Amino acid sequence: MKDKTRFSFYGVTLLVESDNPGLIDLVRHDFSYFLEQRQEANANADADVKVSYYNVRPDYEALPEMTGKLATPRNITFSDSGKFYIDYFGKALNISDREKNNFSIYTLDPALGREIVYLTVISRICELLEKRGLHRIHALGLECDQKGVLILLPSGGGKTTLAMSVLASQENRCKLISEDSPLVDLKGMLYPFPLRIGMLPESLPEKVPAAFVRNFQRRASLPKVTVNIDYFKKRICAKAVSADTLIIGVRSTMRQPQIKQVSKIQVLKYCLMNSVIGVGLYQGMEFIMQKNFRETIKFTGIIFSRLITNLKLLTRANTFVFIMSREAGSNLKTLEEFLNGHAPSKE
Repeated sequence: MKDKTRFSFYGVTLLVESDNPGLIDLVRHDFSYFLEQRQEANANADADVKVSYYNVRPDYEALPEMTGKLATPRNITFSDSGKFYIDYFGKALNISDREKNNFSIYTLDPALGREIVYLTVISRICELLEKRGLHRIHALGLECDQKGVLILLPSGGGKTTLAMSVLASQENRCKLISEDSPLVDLKGMLYPFPLRIGMLPESLPEKVPAAFVRNFQRRASLPKVTVNIDYFKKRICAKAVSADTLIIGVRSTMRQPQIKQVSKIQVLKYCLMNSVIGVGLYQGMEFIMQKNFRETIKFTGIIFSRLITNLKLLTRANTFVFIMSREAGSNLKTLEEFLNGHAPSKE
């Protein structure tokens, strides 16, 4: 291993090492907000999670004889002697030692390798954060004059488009908490969790310099490009803020969109779906199935913690419903007008 890079996610540390410098560049691109500042000084320090990437063909002959534990359209999971082996149908192999939080990835496919590294990091880091009381919610998170705004839109509802519009606009004072999955604690505080922003190539704004853009070839979806969050550095929230507003997006056949205040009970199920159950959030079944009985019992405690967190979130926030029209442009304009009105000028 020649290249290393380190990150700190609210005290959960990550070390990624590889014999492929390009992979290290991509990992830094994906998680740049959480890069440790003293990389060289901490190069040999222990980390809570270690991911090693090897640019070699997986050696299946060296594996123990095993039968499949779980099969998904993406991979097959095997286990033996406390280790788990995730086989991506001969193209890549991810060997995990959960007791030590070590993950070793072997592949000659750089695009697949990047995807596996990214999903491995998200799965394990977020699981450890949950044990510390920081839970994800599938939403666009914004900070408007030091107050947190969560926008829960249906799949394909335009969270990324709205996030890019907010970041590009000079007319609003909002900053990004997370384009997809802010963190919420037991007090109802929102913590920044900005990762690289993915979009279809045709949606990439022309003014974004190439130095901040990377291609992302996914296995089961159309190729995307990703934008390093550093490009928007001045528009990124830097600290936890109190949740003030919660907006639920609902599709309709109406011509004109509208946003109106509703009771907290009316939005409770959306919070449960987008955080407690985790619809829309990458959970990684191959990683969930690695839990033993004791860990499964503890996971019920995580579910309870998620529930308490969301109830606290609702007690703090004003709740609204956003009835979306058939016109994407009108929807975006209505939301921006609401956000600008929500963040009055400090004069």
